[in-house]
Amino acid sequence: MEGDTIVLQDIFQYKTVGVMGRQVVGEIVATGIRPKCIEKLAANGVTLPPSTFQ
Repeated sequence: MEGDTIVLQDIFQYKTVGVMGRQVVGEIVATGIRPKCIEKLAANGVTLPPSTFQ
């Protein structure tokens, strides 16, 4: 939050590599931003390695 404004940032993005026929080919890649909720996830038994976000 910035004041009364909700601020969102992408954690992952889909990067298009090309097109094969009528199908888009690509991959989901991390943006390098680590979400602030990671501590809450860990407290509830969800552990993610730091490399997930790199």
